[in-house]
Amino acid sequence: MIAYILQILLFQCLFLGLYHLVFRRTTFFSLNRAYLLGSCILSFVLPLVQLDYFSHAAAAYPVLERLTGAMVYLEGVELSAGVTQPGRPGWMFILWVLGSACTFGLLLYKLFTLARLYRKGKKTRAYRHTRISLPASEAAFSFFGWVFLGDAHQDHEADTILRHERVHVRNLHSLDLLLVELLRVPMWFNPLLWAYQQRLREVHEFQADAIAVLADKKAYYESLLSQYFGRPGLSLINPFFKNSLITKRIVMLQKSASAQSLKWNYFLVVPVIGIMLMVSACQEEQPKNQDIDPVSSRTEAPSEKQVAFAEIDQVPVYPGCEDALDKRACFNQKIQEHIMKNFNYPDEAESQGIEGRVSVIFTIASTGKITEIRQEGPHPLLEDEVARIIGRIPDMATPGMHGGQAVNVPFSIPIVFKLN
Repeated sequence: MIAYILQILLFQCLFLGLYHLVFRRTTFFSLNRAYLLGSCILSFVLPLVQLDYFSHAAAAYPVLERLTGAMVYLEGVELSAGVTQPGRPGWMFILWVLGSACTFGLLLYKLFTLARLYRKGKKTRAYRHTRISLPASEAAFSFFGWVFLGDAHQDHEADTILRHERVHVRNLHSLDLLLVELLRVPMWFNPLLWAYQQRLREVHEFQADAIAVLADKKAYYESLLSQYFGRPGLSLINPFFKNSLITKRIVMLQKSASAQSLKWNYFLVVPVIGIMLMVSACQEEQPKNQDIDPVSSRTEAPSEKQVAFAEIDQVPVYPGCEDALDKRACFNQKIQEHIMKNFNYPDEAESQGIEGRVSVIFTIASTGKITEIRQEGPHPLLEDEVARIIGRIPDMATPGMHGGQAVNVPFSIPIVFKLN
């Protein structure tokens, strides 16, 4: 989960960086809106491509098991987390729940405030929207099909504002802001979502200005410069006036339309998404497991002969299997008993809901010791636990023998971690 969150933050940084460097100063407001909204959603989806697809593919076809045909493939072991006593939630989880609850409560408060203003005002039904007149107020903002307008405005000012707000209503700008608000509930600690919301609101205003100014440019400029209207501080709404945006809106209104050839710049998104997919796919890769052949490259006794289990004259004998008729079956049974006895589901992996299959290879050296432990799985926490378990296998009573000489014998076993 932490890796997923970090990828979201990284991808949003890249998307917003590209927007600020290339797209923000253009007059392609509809494309900019689509880019901001789409990239915000993609930042949550792209990490799941790795988490949901690539890791499953790796689990189905582990790299370690494809490296050589000389391996002895032992029966897999499934390990489950205990359920007798539910674990206590960690402080990070408690903090996240409290933050999400507060953020959701604030969202409900904003919606309640809008509903209260709706009930309080005088309602007039018009085409595609409902105008709510607020007594003794200079407010001017919209939320979906509701256009809130204080009755202190003169008629010509009210007409200018309504033209602007009708663009917000027609283009469903409030839907964008509400979506980001909902994303902020579980991701309340993410400041980049606030940046997305600000950039979207900015584009909304530019888009509404570009259409509303066509009716009467002079009157529109006068309305922008006349005064700063009072308004409730709700991030869900599209206010006609916002102090920090007035200068930007005036500058954008005076700006010439961007050249159509600049639209090709939006194709820069394609390689950026490609890079992100590569980051997602490679996040859990362990180069040490993929680039080294565990049979041909050995860090211990590289000159000693290595023989496959099927060809060996005398198999390694696990302690306690000296008198067993089927020493291979006894070896497999002892390995499973050892794994079950020494297994501890990592607390952090359990709290994060991490499960999956870890493929491990190891070698019983000519000395009878366990060497060359290498593992590959969906998360380092599970890989480390497997390495710890295999590393505690006792020395063999007798090493593998072939041609009268002690030899190395490679083994492979899949270990499945499963949460109940």
